[in-house]
Amino acid sequence: MESSRVMGFIGSPRRMGNTELIVDQILLGAKDRGLATEKTILSHSNINPCIACDNCEIKGSCFQDDDMPQLLTKMDESDIWILGTPVYWWGPTAQMKAFIDRWYGGRHVINFEGHKVILVIPFEDTDIRTGKFTEGMLMKTASYLKMEVLHSLLVPGVLHRGDVNGKDGILQEAYKIGNSLS
Repeated sequence: MESSRVMGFIGSPRRMGNTELIVDQILLGAKDRGLATEKTILSHSNINPCIACDNCEIKGSCFQDDDMPQLLTKMDESDIWILGTPVYWWGPTAQMKAFIDRWYGGRHVINFEGHKVILVIPFEDTDIRTGKFTEGMLMKTASYLKMEVLHSLLVPGVLHRGDVNGKDGILQEAYKIGNSLS
C-alpha cells in the first residue's frame, strides 16, 4: 500500500512566521510517520486572481499563464492538503484567497472530492471567534468540493513572528496532528 503524500500551502506572506512554524510541525510529524511531504509558499508563486471570464467552463482550462497549473498538479499528486493562513481582516490572506478562487477553474483539471484537508489559522486577537470567520469560509469551501476536513487548528493571540513558540502545546499539537496521518 502506498503511503499518503502531504502538501502544505502557506498563505502568509511572512516567512518563518507563526503560520509557517505550525504547518512545518505538521509536516515534520507526517514525515516522521513515513509520509512524503512538501511545502509551497503561496507568496512566492505567481497566482493571478480569477477574473470570472469562464474560459475554464468553456474550454476546460484557465487561460492565465501563471503557476496555478503546477500547483494544481502538486495538489492532485497529494492526498492531504494543509491550508495555512493567518487571519487578515476576518478572512484569509489575499494569497490564500487568490489560490482558492482559482480552484473554480481547477475543478476541470483535478478532482477535489475525497481529498483531505487540515486548516491552520493563527491570528492576533485573543478571542477565538475572530478565527471562526476564516475557518467557516474554508470549511464551506471544503464541504462544497466534497473534501474532508481532518483538523482545524485555530491559534489565537499570536501576532509577531515566533509568538507561537510561547503558546503552550500548540507546536506539539501540530506535530501530533501530522504524526497521526496515514
